[in-house]
Amino acid sequence: MEKVVSAIVLDSKPYKEDHVQLLLLTNTDDKMYAICKGVKKSTSKLKTLASPFCFAEYTLNIKNQCQIIGGHLYDTFFSISKNYIAYLCANCMCALLRSSQSAQANFSSLFIPAVNSLKSWCYSDINPKAVLAYFLIKYLECIGYKLNLETCATCSEKLNKCFINVSSGECVCEKCQELYCFPLNDNQVEFIKNSLNDNIENLDDLNSVALLKILGNTIYSLTEIKILLNEILNISN
Repeated sequence: MEKVVSAIVLDSKPYKEDHVQLLLLTNTDDKMYAICKGVKKSTSKLKTLASPFCFAEYTLNIKNQCQIIGGHLYDTFFSISKNYIAYLCANCMCALLRSSQSAQANFSSLFIPAVNSLKSWCYSDINPKAVLAYFLIKYLECIGYKLNLETCATCSEKLNKCFINVSSGECVCEKCQELYCFPLNDNQVEFIKNSLNDNIENLDDLNSVALLKILGNTIYSLTEIKILLNEILNISN
């Protein structure tokens, strides 16, 4: 039985002698593992389809174990490797997706944001850290922590000044802020709104590094990507 999915490669691990096992983020079937046979051979026609960040249409044989038997390449995003910060950001995104295990989340909803992020890291002049901040906002939305910028999560009052509570992943007002709350300025609020609406071309990197630090504190309590995020934040633009 064959199945065709659009997907990006999140991870690749050796499998038996000449094969690799890929972890794919698909447009319809969440995350899935697939075996790509013989790709370590120089004559393999599937080698490119098993490369990191690869975006392709995969033809799968799902009768027994899921096996890649063909595909159509859309983009390898190879140029990301030429920009060290962009490369770290792309790896951080993939690490986050690999480690996430939320029963309520439909990770296929992150397929388009992930592709948009890879395209931006590869082809645009947008600050790579701003693009990662965009993806983290979409990730939080996917796992049930959509940032509500209108009303306080604690008292339901209208937010005049917004704070992010990094322990709960919620927005609260000045009156309800606690120890683990960080204030957002107007530029950061606008950045979040653009991210939630997928207006990636309108992302302004002004204050995006500070916002990435705040979002990183929220993500830390959910997954293990501290090392990558810290390295990204420690690199000056």
